[in-house]
Amino acid sequence: MNDLTAKPDVVKAFFSDRLSLSVKYSDKKLETDTLYAPEYLSKKDKYSYFLNNQNTFVEIHNANAQTEKVLAVIKDSYANCMIPFLCEHFETIYVFDTRYYRGKVTDFIAENGVTDVLFLYNMHTIDNDPGVAMIR
Repeated sequence: MNDLTAKPDVVKAFFSDRLSLSVKYSDKKLETDTLYAPEYLSKKDKYSYFLNNQNTFVEIHNANAQTEKVLAVIKDSYANCMIPFLCEHFETIYVFDTRYYRGKVTDFIAENGVTDVLFLYNMHTIDNDPGVAMIR
């Protein structure tokens, strides 16, 4: 139910001097140096500010990482706001939204030096996402 008296959410971003990012969005054929898309802050869907809306696959490199670890994040859209907090701790992060990604995630992980894997979902989505069931 829409409560017109409710105050809107406040969107805040995480920034760190330990980040020097290269972010590639496969769907948009876009490469940028930020995890944020400020144009969404003036739209109804402000949550799309994080990771530039919905994307099948995002590749993030942090040139300032103090480790060579590589993370694969298998997630739904609710996880987009969490990705910035992970970037300091990994040299590379591959972000998969299995609702749209049609490649074999396990093959990608095996072939690209992934050291860590994180599943990051809300419970409703993980129970209903057919893409998760395809991961073996």
